[in-house]
Amino acid sequence: MIALLAEALRQSEFRDGCPIGTVAQTIMDSEPIRAACDQVFRSWQQVIEEFLVRNGMRADEASELVVVALAVGRPPRSPR
Repeated sequence: MIALLAEALRQSEFRDGCPIGTVAQTIMDSEPIRAACDQVFRSWQQVIEEFLVRNGMRADEASELVVVALAVGRPPRSPR
């Protein structure tokens, strides 16, 4: 599954991934922008993890799942 998601990101030239990740990769030499991206990513991660745990998922599983979900940004497109 991870290999499929990674390939989908590569094929999209990383345009279909997490929007914060795309900005962070594009403007890595700006410390204020990098710090802002980090803060946004961590806040999203926390909110999603808390939601998953509240709805019955173990904390360790929620933590792993949210990283993948945020990295992907959206599901890969179906082949046409």
